[in-house]
Amino acid sequence: MREVKSSGVAIVLSFFWTGLGQLYAGRIPRGLLMMVATPFVWALSWMGGCGALAGLVRVAQGGSADAASGGVVSVLLAMLAFGWWVWGMFDAKQICERHNAEARVGWAAE
Repeated sequence: MREVKSSGVAIVLSFFWTGLGQLYAGRIPRGLLMMVATPFVWALSWMGGCGALAGLVRVAQGGSADAASGGVVSVLLAMLAFGWWVWGMFDAKQICERHNAEARVGWAAE
């Protein structure tokens, strides 16, 4: 018989570190991969955010808009970590719901 997993617990765990909710839900390889990838995603996002800020400073100092042409990419990279974090919580919730649905089907068959 499969244990029921709380979607709320999975979301809270993923809130603190992306991948913890997946581990809790029993998706060990996925959770470990996400946990290892998280620092790299945040570092890439941080570099993008610094690039976006540098572009804004150049424009504010009288530089042309062309000086900040990489700004769109930098802003998108800066938003990457937030998207990764939110997606990790959503994914953990979905995995728990799937796990629980499969557990209910198993109970009905018994």
